[in-house]
Order: sequence, then structure tokens, then C-alpha cells
Amino acid sequence: MYRIDETGRLPFAEAVRFALNEGQPLFCVVPVFPDVIDDVEARAEGAKVWIIQPTPGGGWELLYIAGPFFTAAHAANERIPPEEIPEGVRSLSFAPTWVEEEWLTAPIQILVQKLVAASELDADLPDYAGQRRRRAASEVRFPAAMIGRRRPSGD
Repeated sequence: MYRIDETGRLPFAEAVRFALNEGQPLFCVVPVFPDVIDDVEARAEGAKVWIIQPTPGGGWELLYIAGPFFTAAHAANERIPPEEIPEGVRSLSFAPTWVEEEWLTAPIQILVQKLVAASELDADLPDYAGQRRRRAASEVRFPAAMIGRRRPSGD
């Protein structure tokens, strides 16, 4: 069996094993807060989403999607092979879910809502799909600090 905690989540290594053995993706969401928090009531400005999913050849990959809430732009949307997984991701816990490819380009809060709805987590999220969206121009870039990844030197 798998080591599942009281919240229904699996540690990273168990999540990879689950994805490979069960053929089912798992996800983890971490909120992103402002760099400077002046208010105890500060709200998250965005989210980082990691999805471990099996690949057709019998392997697995990590999808990494990050961005601000209520915009159609993503700060990151990457497929990371197993040998390039950041060390910090290995300390996260993942919940089983299902993923549709078209969800991956939706605004981050809608992606989170769909992943949670497809999982067996008991979470009460607002109906983000029915809310108005802001759009960012294609040339808009978000700071690397938003997604927590280092840029290669020379950029």
C-alpha cells in the first residue's frame, strides 16, 4: 500500500510510486503571498501548482504551473523531467486527482478548483469559473520571485 497522511495526501516519493502503479496523477498547491506583508489579513496573490503524472512510455513527469489569481497569464507552465525536480518539491505532499489537458491553460484559480473537484479532498472553494477575468498582454512577464525558480545565468 501507500503511506497516506490524515489529509489524504502522499509524500513525494509515494506520490511518484502511486502515479506509476495506479496510472493516476497527483497534485500539490502552494499559495503565493506578497513579498512584503503589512497586514495580518494578507491574502495569497497567486499559486504554484505541481502535478505528478504518468507518461505514455511508463515513466512520469512533473508539471509546474504558477501564476497570479484572476488573470489568464501564467508565470510558469513547464514539464519537468524526473532528473530535474527541484529539491524543495520533494518535501511536498500530493493528493490523487484527475487532469484534463485543457485545464492546464486555464487561470490558476480555475485549475486549482478543477483539480480539487476531481480529487477526493473535502474542500469548499468558490465558483471561480463564473467570475470575471483580467487578461494580460502576451508581452507581460511576471517576476521570477513569483514562481520561486532561479533564472539561468546570462538572462
